Amino acid sequence: MESKHIIVTGGGWKGDVKVAELSPKKIYAKGWKNRYSSDEAVELAVQETLIQWDVRLSG
Repeated sequence: MESKHIIVTGGGWKGDVKVAELSPKKIYAKGWKNRYSSDEAVELAVQETLIQWDVRLSG
């Protein structure tokens, strides 16, 4: 099998935002509270995705 290489030159596309820093201060000031921690949100998202794919996990 012939070896293939990918060359990454960096960059992105014109207008790409390299770094975005967002603050939740305004939404918190309006009384919003997150329902799940980051770990809980990821776990829930994975579970829901697997359900949509009709995959069943044991346990």
